[in-house]
Amino acid sequence: MNIKKYVALIILCAGLSHSGSAVVLLFEFDARVQAVNSSFPIVEIDDLIAGEIRVDLDTLPTDSFGSSSVAAYLYGGLGIPGYMIQFDTGDELVSFDSLDSTGGDGLTPGIFMYDIVSDEQQLSFVLREEGDIDKGVSIDLFDLTDPNELFGSDDFSADNLDLENLDDSRFVYLNGNSSVFVATIENIQLNVIPEPSTYALLFMGLAALAFRAFKKR
Repeated sequence: MNIKKYVALIILCAGLSHSGSAVVLLFEFDARVQAVNSSFPIVEIDDLIAGEIRVDLDTLPTDSFGSSSVAAYLYGGLGIPGYMIQFDTGDELVSFDSLDSTGGDGLTPGIFMYDIVSDEQQLSFVLREEGDIDKGVSIDLFDLTDPNELFGSDDFSADNLDLENLDDSRFVYLNGNSSVFVATIENIQLNVIPEPSTYALLFMGLAALAFRAFKKR
């Protein structure tokens, strides 16, 4: 194979990497602790908690409700990857992954959009650990200002979400039947991250190895 063919192969793989990208929504937030359960002293009142929510739109489940007023993207017990919530208490990094989440009684892992009550919209992120019906995290974002602008429809996408005018948004970490702590979200930002697909990266790696072998000839 001559040099032109190697170059063409690398260009092709780069094109596959671009076209095979998965879009990940990254929500980065800071939350101020307002209430603490003394049985779980991992934070103190007024501590600032930094965290993030990652949602891979390529593996986002279909809406289970199909209603204009309620949308539910459910992950519990389905082994679906691509949805994670993690936060840093300062002493501990706590992570929840949809791949390990479970269904059944207790918190329902998923992403929920509510537009039921007049002048109120709610976007909720919920995850919990496999095998523990109540250990998990719930993040609720509220838009209570008329006209509501948190989302325009039940479509979970970056273009449909507006986090600029949130009210009374909260973050709750649960262990058993009790809240470990409750925090108020002080700010949250949404970023869109394109991620190359696994196969595209593999093709690019093989092309690079082939090119190195060619140069040694």
